Amino acid sequence: MGVFITKRLLAIIPIFLLAILLTFIMVKASPVDPAEAYFAATNTHPTAQALEDKRQEMGLNKPIFLQYVDTVKRVVQLDFGDSYMTKRPVTEEMRERLPITFQLGMLSILLTFLISVPLGFYTALHKNGIVDHGTRFLAFIGASMPAFLVGYLLVVFFSVKLDLLPIEGVGTWQHLVLPTFTLALPFIVQYTRMLRANMLEHLDEPAVLFARTRGLTERVIMVKYVLRMAIGPVITGLGINLGTLMTGMVIVEVVFSIPGFGRYFIDAIFSRDMPVIQGYVLLAAILYLLCNLVVDLIQMYIDPRIVKKGVR
Repeated sequence: MGVFITKRLLAIIPIFLLAILLTFIMVKASPVDPAEAYFAATNTHPTAQALEDKRQEMGLNKPIFLQYVDTVKRVVQLDFGDSYMTKRPVTEEMRERLPITFQLGMLSILLTFLISVPLGFYTALHKNGIVDHGTRFLAFIGASMPAFLVGYLLVVFFSVKLDLLPIEGVGTWQHLVLPTFTLALPFIVQYTRMLRANMLEHLDEPAVLFARTRGLTERVIMVKYVLRMAIGPVITGLGINLGTLMTGMVIVEVVFSIPGFGRYFIDAIFSRDMPVIQGYVLLAAILYLLCNLVVDLIQMYIDPRIVKKGVR
């Protein structure tokens, strides 16, 4: 087990360096001059000398390789520079806004599991039943509707028509209901159908057939054997789809006026705030790598055979 975890941790390092390199190339390939963007963010009209001094201060006159090395050093220290708009360190801005985004993301993941796992289990037990056909219809609707449209429809129905939930902001649990459901809905329909299909596929596994010969009840077999084998791809898929969750978070925070890091990122794009944009992309990469590591550990606990495969 220790070898498996060590290999996973070591595999993160080159991927992380590649993420920094791609982000660095993205910034360099942008037609926006960071020095000009710095002054444009505050509606300042600098002189040519002021632009040259700012480029010198930012290290833009150094060779490209040295600029990349400096970027790696800063990122390792979680130093993404200062925001052009607020003149505050991006790391401080992250500490203030990330808890809101993190809370929203964790609630959406929790809601996805609380709904999709029981629903997928039930539809697998009652194949071609009313609930099964209903989830197919909802899966079609949920997969075809973008997050911003779902959010606006929920606002119109629950906030405007029924006046049950607040439209925007944070502060109480009522503020989290609509954005959490908006984020979770595409994952709920996706993983409900995935779990159902996986469970039906594993019904003919040798372990399941052997359990039936031992006289175990069908419900025990479905829970102890089939569900345990079928839920692995669901956990893996959720980890892989973290990028989709981050994208949806940006949209949801804008729709519901949530002062999280996603909305901060959108504001940074419009103001060409390069340190914030670079910090967001690198942070998303870090979260993606860490979540995939956690997914691997959970998979290792569910199916110990993964350890034997991973250390070969």
